[in-house]
Amino acid sequence: MARQFIAKSLGPESVDKAFAVARSADFTLTLDQWRDYALGLIKCGMPTSGVLRIENRAGTIQGLCGYRTESSLGHSAICSVDYLVALDLVDEAPVLAALLKALENIARRQGATALRLDLLDGARTTEQLLQRLCESGHRIERIRLLKELRTGR
Repeated sequence: MARQFIAKSLGPESVDKAFAVARSADFTLTLDQWRDYALGLIKCGMPTSGVLRIENRAGTIQGLCGYRTESSLGHSAICSVDYLVALDLVDEAPVLAALLKALENIARRQGATALRLDLLDGARTTEQLLQRLCESGHRIERIRLLKELRTGR
């Protein structure tokens, strides 16, 4: 029997409940950082951004991602995902498939012509996610670098 998942928007009341899943991809993530990120996407007042969650039939959150639709060079609009987590004890592939299907539906409803995913470098699940994403039609488009700017330097 195929596993069933439900895609829902994460509301402000569920941000803390989702923290354990969010932290599973990045053990340095703090609750305050997660709250700031998730609430920033949820409360920005734009229907083009939010946090998507995937739940199993028992209501347990197994997948999360933050998204926003924005303009992009070469595309009229893209749905940009900058935090993606698929969690399962046995095989995260069905969770990831449900998350990607829901994301593609959101992107299409918002008029996006592409879906861009940023994965955390060094996260324990990134290599597995990257392999599964490439198998499902995604390709590596760019390399993104980050330099943290601290005051006094």
